[in-house]
Amino acid sequence: MAGIGSSGELLLMNRILYRSWTGLEEGEWLAGHMSLFDTETGALDTVASYDHWPGNPPGLPANPIQAVGEVTVATGQFVYTRSDRPEITWRLPDGTVTRIVRWRAEPTRLTEELLEPVEAYQRMMTQINNRGIPMSRIEEMTQISMSWRYAMIGQPMPLYGSPFADADGNVWLASYRLAYPEEGSPYTVIPRTGSGWDRLRLRPGSESSM
Repeated sequence: MAGIGSSGELLLMNRILYRSWTGLEEGEWLAGHMSLFDTETGALDTVASYDHWPGNPPGLPANPIQAVGEVTVATGQFVYTRSDRPEITWRLPDGTVTRIVRWRAEPTRLTEELLEPVEAYQRMMTQINNRGIPMSRIEEMTQISMSWRYAMIGQPMPLYGSPFADADGNVWLASYRLAYPEEGSPYTVIPRTGSGWDRLRLRPGSESSM
């Protein structure tokens, strides 16, 4: 469930199976669907489709920093983003597009420096999940798990992380992070009107208003 419509309907989005994106052509996306569920009648209607997950050509490893298409709900409307596009689309529960906001943005390129905290986290988790094995083996396993990421150095990263909406209908876009968000990570806040944006840095326990 992505959220609740203005008349109490359930606004749904589908989730893909992990293997369902393999074998697609390069540049091809697996479609996701937005659906409307009437809790009184039990009727389920698909109202729109969207680019949900990029394909993974056969024989190639999965891209660990790939963009994805995601759906959330703001003030009773579907909100769709694809994290390689500086664009947000709002749809009514029946699928009608009510607003599209676009802006200019250049993606950050993956660097070895950006991967350093990811490798440290991966090494820590490998130790936790494999207690008692030699550190040389821990290091080997860490390097194997990181190899896909290092192969992507120089490639563009997604423009932002998963979107979410607040009670006022503003859409929040977290800055993309390869690991868990750091304290003070910036968010871009796009008001329900689509104008008058804010870029905020939030710290634990802080409060911000637009």
